[in-house]
Amino acid sequence: MATVPPQYLPRDQRIKFEFGAMPSGIEAVRARDMSADQARDVVVALAVQSEFTIKELKISDDFKLVTPKAADATRVTIDPNIIAGIPFRLDNGKDFGLKPISLPFAVVLWRMATMLKKDWGVRTIYTGGIGIGADATPADCHNQGRCVDFFGADTNRGNFRVYNDWGMRNFIRPDKKVGRTWLGYTGKTFYYRLRHLSGPPANDAATEFFEAIYKFAQEQCRDMAGMPTTIGQPSYIMHPDHPDPKREGHQNHIHFQLGAT
Repeated sequence: MATVPPQYLPRDQRIKFEFGAMPSGIEAVRARDMSADQARDVVVALAVQSEFTIKELKISDDFKLVTPKAADATRVTIDPNIIAGIPFRLDNGKDFGLKPISLPFAVVLWRMATMLKKDWGVRTIYTGGIGIGADATPADCHNQGRCVDFFGADTNRGNFRVYNDWGMRNFIRPDKKVGRTWLGYTGKTFYYRLRHLSGPPANDAATEFFEAIYKFAQEQCRDMAGMPTTIGQPSYIMHPDHPDPKREGHQNHIHFQLGAT
């Protein structure tokens, strides 16, 4: 059968032909290292492939991409709140709009969803929402859609929540005290408590799950100079066992971001 020239394809097929391919070699580029053009091209390709729906996708009658623009300031809205077939919900199970999201962070969310789908059979991902911070500070990474508070997920290997399966677990600290908090600890060594539990026995799946999330965030998002880090070391990735006292506000979630806080 003869190949139909692109100009004779139906509009939906022509759009897929023109915009549905990922940029060459992009799989090896971490989200934090993507240029504005790379992030825009990936987001557009994912939208055309129906991996998610963005309201801002506009293609002219002569098949020129109008929006989204390739710019650091560009934000998109993923609606409905489904990425790679996986619903993103608040920790209470309610739907929540995924907006505004920076282009590179939309890539982060898609890569996380596909990783968890492939490796864990994820069914639902729970977050603190996207695009709304604790205050109205314009430059806040939450308000700018450059970060997420990850609360947990329902998967084929178990339903995991940071608060229940990590933050509330009793462990043996380096100073030999047993508890579920680092408060009062004056040492400099911090570590992943799920590898140092005082009992009951560890949930190996939960332990591995949160390690997988940390590794993903460390690879794709902002970590620290001298990275890669591991759980318990200084990092922009916040969680229940972070050495910074701000960890006390992160007992129920893992925070990861692109760019400044």
